[in-house]
Amino acid sequence: MGMPVRTRHEFWDARMDLTFETETDITPAEFVDVLRRSTLAERRPVDEPETIKAMLQHADLIVTARSEGLLVGVSRAITDFAYCTYGIASVWNN
Repeated sequence: MGMPVRTRHEFWDARMDLTFETETDITPAEFVDVLRRSTLAERRPVDEPETIKAMLQHADLIVTARSEGLLVGVSRAITDFAYCTYGIASVWNN
């Protein structure tokens, strides 16, 4: 786990703290849930559990945003950890 960063985002209720972390143990169910809440599920294979699992397992870097433990944002990336990072998906539910 990375170091949590506490912040507030202008689109969120001022009382809602967000915690951003690098995570390796996000579950496919959490990922699908946030995809559905963000409307990105329409463009992702949410009905293919093995594909969703592979999407998470093979990302080099996953950064999450949580509010009181609830997953509200995900950013997945493929990177060489030296020069390039390619963003795969950014999901924010506000």
